Amino acid sequence: MGTYPQGQGSRGKVIDYRVSIEIGWVNINPEGIIYGDLGGVVVIPYEINSR
Repeated sequence: MGTYPQGQGSRGKVIDYRVSIEIGWVNINPEGIIYGDLGGVVVIPYEINSR
């Protein structure tokens, strides 16, 4: 679905990818879609997206 972040340089370090993460009470699976802009972020779970 998404792309692998290539432009991190010295700002960050990739330690893993395609794994689930949890932010607050929200669990985000790697199959989901994340969309964000200046107004906020929305996560669309794979289960909803695959219908």
